[in-house]
Amino acid sequence: KALRHMVTPRASFNYRPDFGNEFWDYYQNFTDTLGNELYYNRYTGFIYGSPSRGSNGSISLNLDNNLEAKISARGDTTGKVNKVKILERFNLSTNYNLASQDGYNWNVLRLTAQSSLFKKKLRLSYQGQFDPYSYNSEGERQPILAWRQDQGFLVHRSSQFSASTSLKSNRQKSREAITLEQGEGSFTKGDIDYYQYDGLVSMRQDWDIRLNYDLRFLTKVEAGDSLSNAPLFINEFAAHSISLSGSYRPTDNWSLNYKTGVDLADRSIAFTNINAVRDLHCWEMLVKWIPFGYRQSYNFTIRVKASVLQDLKWEKKKDWYDYQ
Repeated sequence: KALRHMVTPRASFNYRPDFGNEFWDYYQNFTDTLGNELYYNRYTGFIYGSPSRGSNGSISLNLDNNLEAKISARGDTTGKVNKVKILERFNLSTNYNLASQDGYNWNVLRLTAQSSLFKKKLRLSYQGQFDPYSYNSEGERQPILAWRQDQGFLVHRSSQFSASTSLKSNRQKSREAITLEQGEGSFTKGDIDYYQYDGLVSMRQDWDIRLNYDLRFLTKVEAGDSLSNAPLFINEFAAHSISLSGSYRPTDNWSLNYKTGVDLADRSIAFTNINAVRDLHCWEMLVKWIPFGYRQSYNFTIRVKASVLQDLKWEKKKDWYDYQ
């Protein structure tokens, strides 16, 4: 039905003059008895301090964008519309250094974009950096704007794209825990019934999964060949991976956490670890396992929960250096 594009520009200015300039008369030159030329601030040691030398100033520019749409509800005849955010954020930011002495007044341009799909189930984000200055034939940065050297309006330096989603269980569908009345036992309140009630197992529908995709690539600038008077721009992957993490509680007394992934750039399995905890009333059992990789190790521990008895435990482990 309609689109709305909202643009929010922002600018800020700050400047501090050089109080070492003769105009302010805060500093003065004099010669000591040994003939040494000294630069002296007449307010040094005062309770409010003294003004500093050197000037600085900058102009910061920021441009925020977002894009929304109004869409008619599917199957609705009452004229109801839904607002959908197509682009939640699209931000451009940079600044101009008023006191730069080397000719690099403009800072890199930073671009940030964020959006989501499927009712915010899938989150998307992008971050990029672009250099306004050009590079010479040796691949070195020079204080000449890129468009003056026919290298485009901006030179790409880095980009990072990520997508993430998470799923979790509906805890309302969890099977209720066994009560003492169901078990028909004579247990002290708070104790664990290790004898399950016939025909019923205490189960929880309690889990969550987080999936992330990351892609990052850089633009390297190297010296060009002898026949051309232009640098060589090389795009390469700095990171390309998929990671998976989550947790699972099958019962009130069991807890499982895991993390793994795939490094698509190196074609290898990323750091993987699995942790499990079993509640044994006054005791607890812990399992920590890194199945492969440089940090391959495992740790199996049964210990007392009370912190004053933390040394009362049985442990079996194999550290990563034992595999070397």
